[in-house]
Amino acid sequence: MNGTFAQRLKELRTESKLSQAKLAERLKMSQSGLSNWETGDNQPDTGSLIKLADIFEVTVDYLIGRSSIKESKPLIDSEIASKIALLSPISQEAINNLVDELIKKSTKK
Repeated sequence: MNGTFAQRLKELRTESKLSQAKLAERLKMSQSGLSNWETGDNQPDTGSLIKLADIFEVTVDYLIGRSSIKESKPLIDSEIASKIALLSPISQEAINNLVDELIKKSTKK
């Protein structure tokens, strides 16, 4: 992680209109510890990164500067994914092939 994390954390906190004290309280940590993250003097552990991503509804990759995609959206609806998981491997492969064909058709337009 670099200065990107510190910058993005502060941006997300201020956009959410959260004070350092309130965010630190939600994370069950000290305000000075959070301040050290925002200044880049210290870095969070993995568990804290996940909590921050959940609080701000962003990806961990966005937080640490590996992605510019902010939103944390599932790639596939969880209801659909759970239904697909119930299918046999052969049926799952057939669905995968169908999706590939649909993508090919949509990109040719």
